[in-house]
Amino acid sequence: MREIVSNVIRHSGASRLTVTPALAQDRLRLDFSDDGKGISTAALAGETPGFGLRNLRHRIEDIGGRLTLSAGAPGTRIGLDMPLRLSARTPEPGVPDMPVVLNSEP
Repeated sequence: MREIVSNVIRHSGASRLTVTPALAQDRLRLDFSDDGKGISTAALAGETPGFGLRNLRHRIEDIGGRLTLSAGAPGTRIGLDMPLRLSARTPEPGVPDMPVVLNSEP
């Protein structure tokens, strides 16, 4: 949520940001809409050099959620849909499935 608010403040020129929460069974949906200049088609396609929205999308998808972006008239709309309960996932290749004890002593 902080990444979205930060992007609105830094990039949109908006005077208003509205956050609408909704609960449905075992999921939480947060809809963000602002009255700023809108998001570029390159940003909508994930083709911008910044990592903020790209990282947010990955983090939401990692927990079984979904991020949606759309350009409004005016402004931008971002939707986050995520589970309220997290389940264990198989680690990615190269990531140990058991905690590793690190020893920083010389």
